[in-house]
Amino acid sequence: MDDLIYDRTQADVASLTAKGYYNLSDLERIAEWVEFLSDEFGLGLSATDYTLGDLVDIAELLANVAAIRTGHTWSWTPAVPSATAWNYVKANNVEQILHDAELWRANKIAGYRYCGTFTCGTAFEF
Repeated sequence: MDDLIYDRTQADVASLTAKGYYNLSDLERIAEWVEFLSDEFGLGLSATDYTLGDLVDIAELLANVAAIRTGHTWSWTPAVPSATAWNYVKANNVEQILHDAELWRANKIAGYRYCGTFTCGTAFEF
């Protein structure tokens, strides 16, 4: 899966860098992450067939992002933005939410593996 982009700046937009544009490949990346995290969290969300510029579909995609964030209160994670007046800050926020959800999931799994695999609470012998 492609890496999430959550560090766009006004300079990226002004200098027309690849990060400065927001296009269909960005929506496809977000949809892919929504589906992956939905499966991991058991949410049953679908994020396919989004088209660039269709506010109904973007709003639905954002609703799915909000569902991933529900039940997980990460104080450092931004709120889910509205679908109107889209800009690089809102794009960053959406991908930051997904990044934080993936980080939380990965750290949770790592904690289980450590605790469940290595004699948790007992003496370790070679």
